[in-house]
Amino acid sequence: MHRLLTTFMLSTLAYVALAATWAVASPLASVPDEPAHMIRAAAVVRAQIVTEAWPSFPAWAGVIVPEYIANTPQLTCFAFQPSVTPDCAPPGAVADDLRSPTSTGTSAALNSPLFYYLVGWPTLFFTGELALYAMRFVNALMFGALMGLAMTQLRRMRRAPRWSMVAFVAATTPMALYLGGSVNPNGVEAAGTLALYLLVLSSLQQAPRGVWRTFSPIVIAATALLVVNSRSIGFLWVAIVILLAITQTGWRRFFNAIRTRWTTVTLALSAVMVVASLAWFTVLPEYDQSAILVNPTSPRLALMSAAFGVFDDGKGLIGFFGWLDTPAPEFSALAYGAAGLGFLLFSSGMTRGVDRWIPLAFASVIVIVPAAVQTIVADELGYIWQGRYLLAMYMCFIVASGLALDQQVTRRGADGLESTDRIARYLIFGLCVAQIVAFLHVMKRYVVGEDGTYDQMLTGPDWVPPGGWIPISVAFAIIVLACGYLANSVSRQARGVVVRSSAERTTD
Repeated sequence: MHRLLTTFMLSTLAYVALAATWAVASPLASVPDEPAHMIRAAAVVRAQIVTEAWPSFPAWAGVIVPEYIANTPQLTCFAFQPSVTPDCAPPGAVADDLRSPTSTGTSAALNSPLFYYLVGWPTLFFTGELALYAMRFVNALMFGALMGLAMTQLRRMRRAPRWSMVAFVAATTPMALYLGGSVNPNGVEAAGTLALYLLVLSSLQQAPRGVWRTFSPIVIAATALLVVNSRSIGFLWVAIVILLAITQTGWRRFFNAIRTRWTTVTLALSAVMVVASLAWFTVLPEYDQSAILVNPTSPRLALMSAAFGVFDDGKGLIGFFGWLDTPAPEFSALAYGAAGLGFLLFSSGMTRGVDRWIPLAFASVIVIVPAAVQTIVADELGYIWQGRYLLAMYMCFIVASGLALDQQVTRRGADGLESTDRIARYLIFGLCVAQIVAFLHVMKRYVVGEDGTYDQMLTGPDWVPPGGWIPISVAFAIIVLACGYLANSVSRQARGVVVRSSAERTTD
């Protein structure tokens, strides 16, 4: 128990630090739809949960928030323009003294209010930029805690988390950390889905004991609640990860588990929370969606676009920063793309049975869901899908592949580690470097613009984040390399565990 608590605290601290660094480095309102989420959060904590259409734009909900919150859309003058830096924003647009109630609109009113309650409360105590950054830090704290919870379940489930640890590093793409440090439910949704998958999987493989037996039903239900209330598609993610986790451990084990009290409590709490979340969609007012400028297309063309756009969606999984105007640099995209493809090929080619089919099932979801969604909404909204919407399934797919490879290593004994030890170490180091390169690339885009140079960043930056871009970049690099070192150290423990197991079998 002490080992798992230490794992949770250290991993949570690491992921909070990484996401918080992105929160400081990214200009305010630089994440897609972040002003809408900020406005929604400020409105929800002021008891404006269900609101009528905004007269100025009836497709959005009208709310009344402090003026500095209402002015956040003015900060997006650089959106869609990679050569424009954030210094274009009107001076004092979000000044501390702009507290008067102001009418504005938000496109995020259809989302459940729970996420916005959790991130919006700092606006009740702070004002101006401090309040906006505080909301980001709260999101980073939730993201880090969920990633720490997922890591803890991985350690609880695997005595030798060799490839699953490498997979965890590969699953945490630059986009995941970027969203984790923003006011956007996408990052929490992805981290929560991964945590829920590993929570259910580990609980079915090993029945909770001791203190964890008491708290696990609450933790599982709360994680499911957070996922389904992040975005509406969270209901689908919860259903998929629970179904695949049960399939992975075996339905007989599930039926045996539901006879225990802790499983009954878990199912009951989760069911109540999911039903309560579904109730939200019964009270939503109607907004005039015809007011949105869309580009409708036929379902057939939408299906073809989604099917052939799978690899384009990969950009959003690895890194498509800003308002979809700053793709990850080629090295980062290649490193994480190769890691994802490698886990797919090796998990499907070197494993068998359920270990092979679970990663393939997650991969199938990544291909099928965008096509299905686009076909349904094509004639009304056109092509709306973005790659980051699949981040939850992608992270689960990578980790499931790592778990499958660990099973293969365990069967092969010490020989299963001999030939892959160096590969795993190099892969972790390469992904850490790719993470740092992506961070510096985004820094350059905002400090001097896409057309600027690194020399200009040193001699004449147009914009700098709080504290300066150099200290922030150095801090990020140190944290990433430290996390990579720890991940490699933990994964190398697999050698000792497997070697001892092999020796014991040989002795017997």
